[in-house]
Order: sequence, then C-alpha cells, then structure tokens
Amino acid sequence: MIRIVGYARSTFELCEMRFSQIDEGLFESDFYDWDGVRLQVGEAMFGHISHINRHLGMIEAIKGMLGLEGSATD
Repeated sequence: MIRIVGYARSTFELCEMRFSQIDEGLFESDFYDWDGVRLQVGEAMFGHISHINRHLGMIEAIKGMLGLEGSATD
C-alpha cells in the first residue's frame, strides 16, 4: 500500500511542477493531441487533472476494501 500512496504523491508533485510552468499565454495556446484533435493547453490540463482524480478515487477504494481509514492523500 505504501508504494501506491507514494506513486500517487509523486504523480501529484510532478503535475504541480509541470502545471506551474504554464503561463496564461501558453494556457490558451492550441496544440494537437495524440489523436490529432485540436485542443488548448488549458483544456488538456483539466482533462489530465480529471483523469488523475479517477486514479485517486480507485486508490481510496482499495484502501477501504483493505480496511484502512483515511484518504490516499493523508
């Protein structure tokens, strides 16, 4: 379980570091994703944050199934 929590923490730390490098101009700039869909950087950021939250929810569900208390971010 410690490895999973450590993975979650390192993932959030990396996201915070990367996202802090994005200024307003870059936030609104366009790019093409892996599927060739045109997006703005900000749209992609919110998509990734949403996806990360799904992982966090699964980690918390696993902790609950194991009888552990608290969230994955404790």
